Amino acid sequence: MTHDPGIRRALEKNPPAVKQYTPKGAARTPVVYASANYFGENNNASDYGMVYSSELVSGLVGSGLGAVVVDAWDYHGAFVLAGSIGLASAVVALFLKAPGRPKARRIVPNPHPLGEEMA
Repeated sequence: MTHDPGIRRALEKNPPAVKQYTPKGAARTPVVYASANYFGENNNASDYGMVYSSELVSGLVGSGLGAVVVDAWDYHGAFVLAGSIGLASAVVALFLKAPGRPKARRIVPNPHPLGEEMA
């Protein structure tokens, strides 16, 4: 924990206050660049707006919901819930496909590769 009594009191009174001491935007930039690679550069501006809008909504809803979960299930339950949601998101991410790209099964290999044509 921390040695600062002001921060300690804030954390004891309001657990979501931890968000105030985390670096803002630590994951925002990689998400924007990844979405540009995933959805294409033509949609980059609208993707950037969605990232900022979702950050606003998650900040408002997530802090209140986090306080409710910690109050009901204590910190251990809150971390188990957060870890479960993270693992479920990772499983769902395995099934994502970029829009407009063919499935891997539809790609047909070249019957005459360059190495065989030259021989």
